[in-house]
Amino acid sequence: MPNPENIKPHRWKPGQSGNPSGKPKGTLSLTNRLRKLLNEEDGRLADRLVQELISHATKGERQAIEAIRVVLDRVDGPVKQHLQHEGEMIQKRIIIDGSKLEEAEE
Repeated sequence: MPNPENIKPHRWKPGQSGNPSGKPKGTLSLTNRLRKLLNEEDGRLADRLVQELISHATKGERQAIEAIRVVLDRVDGPVKQHLQHEGEMIQKRIIIDGSKLEEAEE
């Protein structure tokens, strides 16, 4: 438990930024900038990028393969892993009724 004597009062007033020289409002993230750039020219830039990367990747160039992964992870998000579970799965449903909490096995 923190010592109350060591707790400093709030340093910033409501609405005041704790990082006034931080990233300006409206600045696009790297992912959003990449999406915007790839959608320019009706997606032709994206098509050229994909063709170039695939051309290099099929030649076995590891950097191109990694670049494809990075671009796809940034634009579409990483691929979700599908996990398999062997054994018994127990599902429980929690019912909240006013002040009463119950567990029900299904």
